[in-house]
Amino acid sequence: MLDLRTAMTILGIVVGVAVVIVIGDLLGSRIGRARLAIIMGVMSLIAIIAFVIYVAILLVMFK
Repeated sequence: MLDLRTAMTILGIVVGVAVVIVIGDLLGSRIGRARLAIIMGVMSLIAIIAFVIYVAILLVMFK
């Protein structure tokens, strides 16, 4: 049997993906799918870079 925390995480992911799909469809029809894809790609790249910097700072602090 799944742990309750794991089940809640899976439920959150499923609901989050559904919301993102609906918002993406609405925005995609309004501003264009290609432009939306470029914007999301840039935002994802910024988030990844920020995460890498955060992890690097944590590793230096606790080393």
